[in-house]
Amino acid sequence: MHTIGKFAQQGGGTADTVRYYEKEGLLASARKTEAGYRLYDERAVRRLRFIRQAQECGFSLADIRELLALKSSDAACCKDVKSVAVTKKLHLEHKIRALQLMSRALSELIAICNDEARPLDACPILAALENSSCTGKQHDQANEKGAQCLRWKYFPRRAAANAPRPGRCSKASRKRWGPIG
Repeated sequence: MHTIGKFAQQGGGTADTVRYYEKEGLLASARKTEAGYRLYDERAVRRLRFIRQAQECGFSLADIRELLALKSSDAACCKDVKSVAVTKKLHLEHKIRALQLMSRALSELIAICNDEARPLDACPILAALENSSCTGKQHDQANEKGAQCLRWKYFPRRAAANAPRPGRCSKASRKRWGPIG
């Protein structure tokens, strides 16, 4: 039997984390001694390690709750667990793609800032961020400062959905960004 500090240390967490997991129902509340100390057995240590390992694999607490429910269900099978894992993997891959797009956008912003002595009102990074949701005439204004509309460059579907109809864009904007819609 382990006290909460030793238990948390063996499971790779802290006493506060253990209390939180208990509050969230991921860990069963430990029995207490007459002196009020919580005591945990080896089964609880394995469960805490399972939770911590699942978190390291990217599973949320809701996912872990689902995995624990599947683990204790007589009706569940490996296919059910695999389905949760596949869903999490797809979600992570989507996040990775989004982060890669953000990284490329930041790289380009850094690259266009070639004169660090410019005053802030001429800063191409600030201009690009300010005009990230621009449409029509704002494209041209951003380009005058050496910036580019980030939304159009990296998220064209999202930008096109929020853009005005083609007749409202300037000719220069349509020429640069192509027809909308």
